[in-house]
Amino acid sequence: MVVVFLLSLLGNFVYGLPASLVAEGISMKVLRNRRWVSGLIHIGFGALTYFIYPGISLPAVCCSVIFFLWDERMKMDDGS
Repeated sequence: MVVVFLLSLLGNFVYGLPASLVAEGISMKVLRNRRWVSGLIHIGFGALTYFIYPGISLPAVCCSVIFFLWDERMKMDDGS
């Protein structure tokens, strides 16, 4: 179980952080519905996992949603 969590953590940081930076860069250009655009981009990057390894696509999408929610929560805490 610990190995699974460590691999998930590694995947989130190696794949999730760049995806989050891309989502942030694109969504900052959209004045209206920034959160929707960012959320869809996060989910889209998670869904791309289906083409790489279909067996983990559902957990990848779940992780991308959690990563998005965590990112938005941190922005709210910072006051941005």
